Amino acid sequence: MKEAPVDQKTATAAPPLRFMVVLVAVGWISFLYYQFSVLAGYGQAPLVAGGRSDSADPCRGRYIYVHDLPSRFNADILRDCRKTKDHWPDMCGFVSNAGLGHPLADPIDKVFTGQNGWYGTHQFALDTIFHNRMKQYACLTNQSSVADAVFVPFYAGFDFVRYHWGYDNTTKDAASVDLTQWLMRRPEWRRAGGRDHFLVAGRTGWDFRRSTNINPNWGTDLLVMPGGREMSVLVVESSLVHEREYSVPYPTYFHPRSDAEVLRWQDRVRGLERRWLMAFVGAPRPDNPKNIREKIIKQCTAAPGACAQLGCAFGSSQCHSPYKIMRLFQTATFCLQPPGDSYTRRSVFDSMVAGCIPVFFHPVSAYLQYKWYLPEDHAKYSVFITEEDVRTGNVSIEGVLRQILPETVERMREEVIRLIPTMLYADPRSKLETVKDAFDIAVDGIIGKVAAARRNAAGALTQSAQKDVASRPQSGKGLMKAASADQKTAASASAVPPLRLIVVLVLVVWISVLYYLTVMADGGAAQLVAAGRSADPCRGRYIYVHDLPPRFNSDILRDCRKTNDHWPDMCDFVSNAGLGRPLADPLGSVFTGENGWYGTHQFALDAIFHNRMKQYECLTNHSAVADAVFVPFYAGFDFVRYHWGYENITRDAASVDLAQWLMRQPEWKRAGGRDHFLVAGRTAWDFRRSNNVSPNWGTDLLVMPGGREMSVLLLECSLVHEREYSVPYPTYFHPRSDAEVRRWQDRVRGAERRWLMAFVGAPRPDSPMNIRDKIIAQCEAAPGDCTQLGCAFGSSQCHSPDKIMRLFQKATFCLQPPGDSYTRRSVFDSMVAGCIPVFFNRVSAHLQYKWYLPEDHDKYSVFVREEDVRARNVSIRAVLRAIPPETVERMREEVIGMIPTLLYADPRSRLESVRDAFDVAVEGIIGKVAAARASASRSHNHDSWTW
Repeated sequence: MKEAPVDQKTATAAPPLRFMVVLVAVGWISFLYYQFSVLAGYGQAPLVAGGRSDSADPCRGRYIYVHDLPSRFNADILRDCRKTKDHWPDMCGFVSNAGLGHPLADPIDKVFTGQNGWYGTHQFALDTIFHNRMKQYACLTNQSSVADAVFVPFYAGFDFVRYHWGYDNTTKDAASVDLTQWLMRRPEWRRAGGRDHFLVAGRTGWDFRRSTNINPNWGTDLLVMPGGREMSVLVVESSLVHEREYSVPYPTYFHPRSDAEVLRWQDRVRGLERRWLMAFVGAPRPDNPKNIREKIIKQCTAAPGACAQLGCAFGSSQCHSPYKIMRLFQTATFCLQPPGDSYTRRSVFDSMVAGCIPVFFHPVSAYLQYKWYLPEDHAKYSVFITEEDVRTGNVSIEGVLRQILPETVERMREEVIRLIPTMLYADPRSKLETVKDAFDIAVDGIIGKVAAARRNAAGALTQSAQKDVASRPQSGKGLMKAASADQKTAASASAVPPLRLIVVLVLVVWISVLYYLTVMADGGAAQLVAAGRSADPCRGRYIYVHDLPPRFNSDILRDCRKTNDHWPDMCDFVSNAGLGRPLADPLGSVFTGENGWYGTHQFALDAIFHNRMKQYECLTNHSAVADAVFVPFYAGFDFVRYHWGYENITRDAASVDLAQWLMRQPEWKRAGGRDHFLVAGRTAWDFRRSNNVSPNWGTDLLVMPGGREMSVLLLECSLVHEREYSVPYPTYFHPRSDAEVRRWQDRVRGAERRWLMAFVGAPRPDSPMNIRDKIIAQCEAAPGDCTQLGCAFGSSQCHSPDKIMRLFQKATFCLQPPGDSYTRRSVFDSMVAGCIPVFFNRVSAHLQYKWYLPEDHDKYSVFVREEDVRARNVSIRAVLRAIPPETVERMREEVIGMIPTLLYADPRSRLESVRDAFDVAVEGIIGKVAAARASASRSHNHDSWTW
């Protein structure tokens, strides 16, 4: 009787405990789903658009948001259409009529005419055709949050063409870099890291992957660089080895405006008489012994009654005559399609539109490419003969084709004719009703790929979370079953404590996870040391400096005389903590060492930055609490000492030694070097020899293991590699106090500027693409408005800091064309003088110094296109005179306000409230490292980033 109340309590206590277990488990599952699915950026877009019921929405699952790109990414590129005429046909005729080109005028029977939908369309005109078709798409949305995919109307193919010949790789990549940086700042990008974005690059995939090509100068790096590689891309030929590349048909000459035009054309080709067994249109490739075109032409020539061909020898116009090509294809049963310049050919689609059965010799020509368009059973619509059999003469093409039964040929032709609509791009200025063209299929395909990626990401993360949760309540479940089975026994009383224990354990786990996500994910275990010091002014700013052996820095400076055979003796420039000798102003007492002016070399930043770092207020000897790790290797000086007259092994010796030393250190192993940074006070290309045109220029520091993992501060970035950050060139001015900075700003603010514009520099007669001689000519033609310091070889004027600075102080605008590279030290000297810079190439500043220069470049600078100066289409003086005086004043004040962040203070002193270029760089690096840590923590990518 006394035990009954105990049993009764047990029976009534268990259900609430079970309820608590279930409740906590449900909360746990919900939390994991939120963490892994919603926060991952792959949650589904809202299902209701504009207040409409989704079940009745015909666009559900088909919405596309189109980025409103600045015109420089599309329309302005088309305006450069004449740039190709030295090497390829003038493209201007091909971009008319919404990208279709000029309407055809058939001289024979008026079939192939513009009235019937036939145009002289270029095979690489897809960028603009697709964009114009997209403008007519039925399910466009202005709300990116409901979009199923995001379209980027960048004309990548046309951009490839305009800078392909006679330009260096940085110019080739400039628009792509500009685009990706523009995109990654957009909220639409951040929703899914760009993985729901797509663009059309109407050429082959290899044209946009220069870094992975055999030819290091072919094409751009759009699909390799950050911001490009995350997007899906539609190309006319996929590289096949990269994700998110999808092949779409080449544009043909036929662009119907209605369903009726498509059906009429299908009926026409169905009823044609085909007098030739086979046909070939194309030129031989005598410079490529592996190409089989010559063998095919010989077999065709040897079968005059069975094979017809259009010879496309160099200079012949036959292969550029659409109606001749199409008439030939219409009269043949089979059309031979060997590889050409690449594996695929526009001719494949022209021939199929003519109802001709294609004969392939390589699987990459179609079978491995156009998965959205061609049947999986390739024998239904095509014939395959191995390339090797043709090359070795083991096969007769005519013999193979004659063995195919007539009824099989009919079925194959009917399949080809059925496929015709999907091979076409309809006229963008009209709209098909029920017929789906190549555009429709591409859009469906992309949307399907994005949706699948969303589902897979959400499903995988949710499944992982559920498995994790499912493993936790098992023991509790078993205990509850045991308690239920023995409920009426005295043992049931002992089942209650384990249930309570489970509840406590689950709650402890729950609290631990929340603690991990709120504390650990924000900076790692190292930050916990500082977390308790809420008043610590260095929290989040600690830097640990590696104590490198002297061979990596001070010993390199001792080799300063090694350069004097080719460059000035560097020994004078490494004195005074890297600032060089103090100046002695011969015309006054302004530019003197006493006032902070030194003869600083433009490539002395390694030593200056290291010496500034020694004065940094948040250094730590405990690497575990460091927010970043500095590596004081003098990479720029190391470049100089072994550049001339040494082999590459010697040039790389110190870099290899450094990398091996670093990778042995425990500080490196903590994050694989990704929290490390160094200063290499030259351009990026000086440390990427393997990526350069010249195989003997520079070291491979930033390419080799141990170098490529670190962040690096450079005077000029390559723009296509992660973890490269541009910082200002050293100027001649190195203030020792805030007061010196303020006094200088006041001085340049009050300077009388008698010249409209000024230029300091030498011409580049050995570089026909360089515009310096054109600028010098314009300056000489404006003697009352323009002043210059001529820096001819042997002249000392350009090495006289006081002359340079006095000239810049007297001018309103300072002309800054590219020099040996895109950037110049002169940019910073002139801005320190309060002179407004005039740029001619975006890479000279606008795409470089993101931590230092305003995003709105018009606030502080003028831009005149390099091409316009080269072509003499612009008067620089007229452009500058057209700027209103009040605008000039605002621009100058903006420049003067920026002066402190463009300077490196004297390393032997310390500024109080003024932030200099060093301060901005350190903050930038720490921010990048912190962002990488947070990103790694959020994605739980512990294998790739260990903290």
